[in-house]
Amino acid sequence: MLVGYVMMLKQGASLVFTKYVQILTYPVARLPAQVSLTNIFNLRQGLRFFSYLFNS
Repeated sequence: MLVGYVMMLKQGASLVFTKYVQILTYPVARLPAQVSLTNIFNLRQGLRFFSYLFNS
């Protein structure tokens, strides 16, 4: 029961994560390289945040 709940939670988090990545990478395709670098940096910060969530 608990394992199923954790799996569901992780699945939901990964759905949120992919949406988050889409939102961050969408401007990258449309904006100049200088701005997209900022987005890549933000994405890395987001990844660090998510890994922190999963490890805690």
